[in-house]
Amino acid sequence: MGSLILALDIGTSSVKSALYNLRGQRVGERVAQVSYAPITDHNGRFELSPARVLKSARACIDATLSDVSGQVVAGVGISCFWHSMVGTSERGAALTPIYTWADTRAAGAAVELRAAWDDAAYHARTGCMLHASFWPARHLWLSRVEPGYKHVQKWLSPGEWLTWQLTGDYRTAEGMVTGTGLFDPNSGSWDTTTVAALPIREDTLPVVKAEPIPSGRAGRRWPALEGALWFPALGDGITSNFGSGATAAPYAAINYGTSAALRMVKRGRAQAPLGLFAYRIDGQQFLQGGAISNGGNLYAWARRTLSLPADDATLDRALAKLSTKPHGLTVLPFWHGERAPHWRDDLSGTVHGIRGSTTALEIACALREASFQRLALIADKLPGARRRTAIVGGGLTRSALQTLANVTGLKVCLAGEQHASLRGAALVALEHFIDPGTLASPRLSKTIAPEPSQHRRFKQERTRHVALEAQLQ
Repeated sequence: MGSLILALDIGTSSVKSALYNLRGQRVGERVAQVSYAPITDHNGRFELSPARVLKSARACIDATLSDVSGQVVAGVGISCFWHSMVGTSERGAALTPIYTWADTRAAGAAVELRAAWDDAAYHARTGCMLHASFWPARHLWLSRVEPGYKHVQKWLSPGEWLTWQLTGDYRTAEGMVTGTGLFDPNSGSWDTTTVAALPIREDTLPVVKAEPIPSGRAGRRWPALEGALWFPALGDGITSNFGSGATAAPYAAINYGTSAALRMVKRGRAQAPLGLFAYRIDGQQFLQGGAISNGGNLYAWARRTLSLPADDATLDRALAKLSTKPHGLTVLPFWHGERAPHWRDDLSGTVHGIRGSTTALEIACALREASFQRLALIADKLPGARRRTAIVGGGLTRSALQTLANVTGLKVCLAGEQHASLRGAALVALEHFIDPGTLASPRLSKTIAPEPSQHRRFKQERTRHVALEAQLQ
């Protein structure tokens, strides 16, 4: 058996790859990364070129395996962004772009489905909400606007399609299709009620069979992979939790990147309160939580638009100071629509309470706090969340972590693993080869607790936040 695991992380802006040893530790400091740009427009388009993503994945593998020095890779684990799809021919040629979760052009179809279907019953069957980011609305929309829709023979996640292109074969895991909105996470099969109500043919959906496959042609291109087993791609929410160490109580995970999410791994029947998700990981575990569309992208918008200090450290200190006192602003941070808990793509952002004395720093501070308030609303609905410590990944500073704790009321700590999804992909593959008890424990920072007086203040502000949202809907 080889002594290394190759991990791939397929994202909406780049592919990353790295090697891990049999204890789940990254080999060396190098993480290969090749970036690409999405194809966007003002109508909500957010696509990726399949050929560009494939070329980037190959370049990443080239770079990572150049460091192998004669060692053999035992397995390949893959993390891939959820809820996205590509249509292929019978032999795997891409017939469509990669439609990502961020593409909002199916929003009208989602509204139509919510009016026609029982939202609660659908959620109980699939663990998903009716929204443009999931497959039901996207298939309804595509069937009306894309003439080539009827020619597609297979609808796959980008991770499955990449595996097919790299090896000549693919397999499909529950931990990927559970994010489509077409899958029943408790029966382990496609939800026939949902599929029958849509224009999609069930024979175009992949067979769910989570078993590893041989390297095939990948082993001929990269000799170090000749004997490696390729494991089915998993949704990045799963791999992020696993890679950060948030796999069971007493931990939850908060990933705060462009968007953000609060997630907990639980065991048993996959279920969640209406407005939150329940995604199947495997036959025993599921992921429960909620995601928001407005996280670090709000900070990026503020950086582009407002007159703020150019130096990040200076800005961070200023925001930390402002977060300890009221600024009079209430923000609905729906710059990019809204997901949990209401899943409304039609909502737009609001800054309420601006006066002549309001500063750019106060607006930036209010934006960040409002994003954290949306995570607090998820925590309020998520059973058991407040009994867990949230491991935070995504690059928040220590001062931002304190504000996050104060707003949400959660104890938080910083993940020691910068590339949690990569490590998570490696760990899932490693479980096939070793006793999980031999894995190295994840590194975590010191736990930061909410400051009681600040948390009380932010709870009062959350009441105003919710009231404004209700008033404007």
